[in-house]
Amino acid sequence: MNKFWLYVTTVFILLAIGSGCKKKVPINQIQTVQPSLQSFEFIPKDNTGNLSDSVICTIQNDTITGFYPLNTDVTELAARFSTNEQGVDVTVDNISQDNGVTPNDFSRPVTYTLVTSDNDLSQTYVVILKKFTGLPIVYINTNNQSINSKDVGVSGTFIIDSNDVRFSSYSGDAAFYLHGNTTASYPKRPYKVKLSSKASLLGMPSGKKWILLANYVDKTLLRNYLALRISQMFGMFYTPRSRFVELVLNGTYVGNYQLIEQINIDKNRLNIKEMDDDDISGKSSTGGYLIEADNKDEDNDHMRFTTSLEKNSFIIHDPSDSIAQQTAYIASYFDSTENALYASNFTDSVNGYRKYLSPASFAEYFWVNELTKNNDAGFWTSTYLYKDRNSLLNMGPVWDFDIAIGNTDDNNNGNAEGWWIRNQAWFSRLFQDSSFTEVTIAEWQSIRDSLNSLNNTIDSMTDYLHQSEVENFKKWDTMNQSFAPLGATEIAGSYDGEITYMKDWLSERITWIDDNLQTLYQ
Repeated sequence: MNKFWLYVTTVFILLAIGSGCKKKVPINQIQTVQPSLQSFEFIPKDNTGNLSDSVICTIQNDTITGFYPLNTDVTELAARFSTNEQGVDVTVDNISQDNGVTPNDFSRPVTYTLVTSDNDLSQTYVVILKKFTGLPIVYINTNNQSINSKDVGVSGTFIIDSNDVRFSSYSGDAAFYLHGNTTASYPKRPYKVKLSSKASLLGMPSGKKWILLANYVDKTLLRNYLALRISQMFGMFYTPRSRFVELVLNGTYVGNYQLIEQINIDKNRLNIKEMDDDDISGKSSTGGYLIEADNKDEDNDHMRFTTSLEKNSFIIHDPSDSIAQQTAYIASYFDSTENALYASNFTDSVNGYRKYLSPASFAEYFWVNELTKNNDAGFWTSTYLYKDRNSLLNMGPVWDFDIAIGNTDDNNNGNAEGWWIRNQAWFSRLFQDSSFTEVTIAEWQSIRDSLNSLNNTIDSMTDYLHQSEVENFKKWDTMNQSFAPLGATEIAGSYDGEITYMKDWLSERITWIDDNLQTLYQ
């Protein structure tokens, strides 16, 4: 019996001790959660008269971004938002925000502050609204006069809304012209812009002449941009700078364009000697000249000449109004260059072709156009050369790549394999000289590793143009259109598909060149 009561007592004591070890938690204790925004948007019913379409914003970390339609007043917009917890106080500049009611000026970044009801935790967000696609917007107004001529300009105003705090906006008078050869016949037309005076546009150095490239047959919109990046990688003396913009012509949106420097002799562009009318003899007549191959014979606005030996046709861009003695000098120089290049002693280091042209610049030009298999290059059209005063003839700057990088079936240039520029005028002869071939191969090898970054460049620009390409192809429904034979037969059917095709083609092209470098030797 005593043992029984001892057992009961022991159990009771152990239970009492166990229950005394339990931690008591106040039933009214609540864990505080970091406040956050779950959604952020602007809808027309909250902004009557100010907003035609809803603007759904994206929230990434502490930044909120939205794109609003053209011709929208954003100086008094009310935002609609949701938070992760009830009772969160939302303010802007210490002013409490009523959901869908309180207006703010979103023409500038606006900071929203969220604070929990016990003032224990807070979170801030910066709201940035960008006009339309976020790209700079170019407005051309000609009072509805059509721009139909490459020769006769149409007067009007040229306005740039930079849409970006990094760049200044611009407004001024200008004359407008059609630009290009084949591209001028497409419904989305390229334009030349001649400002009334030199100006810096979107952070690019000051200049008077600019081009708006339409990139109509290039469904990636990126081939010209990418080729110019490759030109920079190869260290060419001058590569035109550019910016992507949206173009509004006489009040109508006409698509994504590439605003690019027109190639001309200028201290901010092709920085060689500018000639005067009295530079007609001696050393003064030796440069500088900007020449373009024009074997299509489509340019009648400039002085032209044809070489005696190979019958290659060229036009003189600068000096733009070259007089007889200047034309005679440069035409004679090109004749001497061809005569030396095709002579039996052409490899002679003193009296051969090196007396007249720079092998290094020809090698750089070769690779930019060979890597991209640029159908327009190779002394046909859009092929530039320049000669500074008392200097050798150089190739470049490079230009016009909308039907490059696999975007054509012409001349089998949609095939990532095979040489193209290697077999064109002058180059086919240059590669018969082993020393030129060595220089060219060394140029490739010096830049080869850098080419691995091209996919990153494409990905970055694809992200940058995302909103713009959507609007552009709403305007121009060309995704399922073939531009063959000048353009590519293959149709990807989507923007992402076009980007993938271009990246795959470029990868195959680089691999093929790596594997066939030695075949450049004759």
